[in-house]
Amino acid sequence: MQISKHTEITKQIEKSILDSEYGEMLPTVRLLSDRFQVSTRTMSKALKPLVTKGLIIPDGTRGCLISRQRHIRPHTGIVGIFYRSDNDRLDFENATLLTPLKNAIEKDGYKPLFMNIQHNVNDFGDINFWKSNWVDGYIFIYSAIDKKLACSLKKHDVPFVVANSLPQECGVNWVEFDSAGAIRKIVAGLYAKGYRRIGIDFKYIKMPSHRDHIRKSWQEITSEKNIYQADYFHLPAEQPEICFAEKHARYFLQLPEIPEALILWHPGAEVFEKEFAKAGIKYPDDIVFVEEDNYSNRKPVQNRYPGCFARYDLLANETWSLFKQVKANPAMEVVNKLVDMELNLDQVTNNPRRRS
Repeated sequence: MQISKHTEITKQIEKSILDSEYGEMLPTVRLLSDRFQVSTRTMSKALKPLVTKGLIIPDGTRGCLISRQRHIRPHTGIVGIFYRSDNDRLDFENATLLTPLKNAIEKDGYKPLFMNIQHNVNDFGDINFWKSNWVDGYIFIYSAIDKKLACSLKKHDVPFVVANSLPQECGVNWVEFDSAGAIRKIVAGLYAKGYRRIGIDFKYIKMPSHRDHIRKSWQEITSEKNIYQADYFHLPAEQPEICFAEKHARYFLQLPEIPEALILWHPGAEVFEKEFAKAGIKYPDDIVFVEEDNYSNRKPVQNRYPGCFARYDLLANETWSLFKQVKANPAMEVVNKLVDMELNLDQVTNNPRRRS
């Protein structure tokens, strides 16, 4: 029985991969087609069995990543997305990372399998649960993983990445917004315009390590500038049915010295503005709100623009790109990637304050 051309090519490429003749990636389909003097269609058929075996991983138009796993996982084309939410359904409207991550995954021909965690992630059983699922690996978002599980997954070569920061000692591949870097730039911009009493109201974060990192960074930033420091970091005990924005606005209003500028790490400036107006403090004459918001919500509210945008599309693309690298080689050197946030400070602070 005569062996087809694409089957011969499959065997040749597989041998070359196992003999380490290629680096981290295969050449593109077009280059391989030229090398083996076949059509791109034939070459695509030749590569398909190697994808199924998990030896190579499609990476868009760049070609295919070569897997360096010690234990090759069969390619399923499915990626498990674990996220923590109080809702028992997929909430694409409020969980702002879900849609762009879904789009990034599907663009490469994969299928995302979303799984919501309302309790501790360890309730899902031992490592056999994670090893036996018919998926290529996992992406954890919205603080849906802990140190114990991360260590177990790494030990058993289960590919995964995390879309929020974790302590360095965890040794986990993660991607996160550079919140501390953005806050530092905002404070520097406000300081240059004459503001000296600056406060921050930081949204509730389920990952204590990240919340503590931001709080420490805030203390360092304000100490460097020697500015008046006021802050409110949301606590896990706060009930979601309570309007935190109103509560926190009143907290700042009760301070001995009310800030001239407030960095709001949430889209709640409108509520803050109303509460401050009740106390006779007007925006922007008496106080400026620098609001953080999703990049897609760029429309002003009553001529007030957000001062900082979270680019969830960039976060999703970086997370997915890192996942493909980890899937090819779970034992790779750990990568921690910070994604820049987009600032709009000049438009927010049109009128520089005079230094008192």
